[in-house]
Amino acid sequence: IAGIKLLEIADGSVARTHEFDRKFLFLGDSITQGWNSDIETLSYAYQVSDHFNAESVIQGVGGSFFEPTTLDRGEFEPDTVFVAFGTNDARRFHSLDAIYLRCEDYIKKVLRLFPEAQIYVITPIWCGDFDTIQLPFGHVREVNATIADAAHQFGITVIDGLQMIPHEMTYFADDLHPNTEGFCVYAENLIKAL
Repeated sequence: IAGIKLLEIADGSVARTHEFDRKFLFLGDSITQGWNSDIETLSYAYQVSDHFNAESVIQGVGGSFFEPTTLDRGEFEPDTVFVAFGTNDARRFHSLDAIYLRCEDYIKKVLRLFPEAQIYVITPIWCGDFDTIQLPFGHVREVNATIADAAHQFGITVIDGLQMIPHEMTYFADDLHPNTEGFCVYAENLIKAL
């Protein structure tokens, strides 16, 4: 723990609060949270916020999925909302129809709560078992397409998560979560996409 022992300020000095250009809200799972980055300021969400000089609220929660009841209005008024779920949904729900309906309901609520905001949906990123995992409804790649379909019906811009990080374990801390380098690459690619 560190503290300030002595602080001298010259006469006439003033302190100003930082002025942000934008307001970002990130909604997602542990990947949005930045789980496994060395420090929280290396999460993709934080890096993207910093790049665009955006005040941000990062509501990434490990294990979360498209669950509309977790959304509320709060006092924060974002001009941009990023929705990044799907990785946990793929393993939780047993049909693409169920995922589609959950995604659709979630997006409807986001639109209702933040009608003036630009909304982006980021589909799931590649993970270590992406090419081998067997789900009740088929390949996990179909989850990405299902989420994209649900978002497109509302005219929402979809960002292809499979393009965010190279499909190499070098960029991952485990089979699912990016490491610090992976989060940096994710942020760079998301910035380019925006």
